[in-house]
Amino acid sequence: MHSRRGFLKRALVAGALATGSSPVVAAEPPVAAQPSTASPPMRVSVLSYSFHGMLERGTIDIFGFLETCKYRYHLAAADLWNAFLKSTEEAYLRQVREGLDERELVVPNLACDECVIWVDDPTERERNYQNALAHLKAAKILGARFARFDAGGPPDDVQRSEWTNEEFDHIVKRYCEYAQFAYDNG
Repeated sequence: MHSRRGFLKRALVAGALATGSSPVVAAEPPVAAQPSTASPPMRVSVLSYSFHGMLERGTIDIFGFLETCKYRYHLAAADLWNAFLKSTEEAYLRQVREGLDERELVVPNLACDECVIWVDDPTERERNYQNALAHLKAAKILGARFARFDAGGPPDDVQRSEWTNEEFDHIVKRYCEYAQFAYDNG
């Protein structure tokens, strides 16, 4: 029987074998589609970005994603992409945190778009910076163990493949600031 769950299990076993780990695998995969309540959740997560098509169609939201992680895939973690968050307002983020806690899910990562550190336009750069600060606070409320912000940098120009001193210094300054925030907030 071919299923998504079977594929996921085989992929995890293959990944563990490739890294030299010794996975514990049942002799035969379960035939029934019903989850076993006796087995612990797998120590993997799925990035909500994987469901971006459903998000765009309006067929899933953050809470549906959390349900999917917990009850369909039997995971203990939900890797979040900030597009799934309707807001960075504290009251809303506390609702999401409640949803995580109710399902006993942790957030290993909050992947943040529209927080790129360097863009040539100073207005857009400042907007991204403010968005990054809001998402750092969101990561703290959600209990994210990691937040991802792209550095940005040179435009897609084959003639220019390196950062200028100004770009590089700005990127370093911001990453140091973000690292300090992470350190100060656990």
